[in-house]
Amino acid sequence: MEITVSEDAELGIMGKVWPAAKLMNDYLLWRFTESGEFGKRESVCLKILELGCGPGSTGLHLSKLLPNSKIYLTDLEDCLPLVKKNIKLNNLDNCFAHALCWGRKADIKPEFLDMDIIMATDVVYYLELGPILIETLCWLIPNRSKTEVLISYQIRQEWKEMADWRDYHKLVGSGQGICRLRRRSVDASTESFSDQFECLMQLQLQDDLFS
Repeated sequence: MEITVSEDAELGIMGKVWPAAKLMNDYLLWRFTESGEFGKRESVCLKILELGCGPGSTGLHLSKLLPNSKIYLTDLEDCLPLVKKNIKLNNLDNCFAHALCWGRKADIKPEFLDMDIIMATDVVYYLELGPILIETLCWLIPNRSKTEVLISYQIRQEWKEMADWRDYHKLVGSGQGICRLRRRSVDASTESFSDQFECLMQLQLQDDLFS
């Protein structure tokens, strides 16, 4: 599924397509064309939201793959001109760009609350973003919702914050992975789980296929 994606180095981390996006794109292509789960991809009508979309590679790929689905690409306000540029470059009328800052509940639009899939690719560069991501997912996904969360990530051997994001590749170890998650159904009278989401699937590739 060919798409055109412009990057912007001036945006730092947000302006680059990271390797885990390639893994997610390949997984989505398999799931919607070969797995048999959805039938013909042209007939699939889903609402899908991407968090931290950056240039929009995965969302653009999915918009072309599922022409009758609605794909919402979200990131910080500064990233939106690049996202809109890439939507236009690919002539997609089922793909929409919106600002969504994690941890800011006011950014959660009503149309974001009824998604079939929420996805993210290699989005937690700084460790402190993890809890904010979970908080935002909890706002987006009510208890007992059937919304599925897909997160692809790069497995790294060590952790430290790089002074310059261009050195990020130095942390790359071996392997990549994808998690499928769903919000736990917790009765209001019971004690809440410390982890809000249950893992439906975790795929881990021991070899880094894309570096």
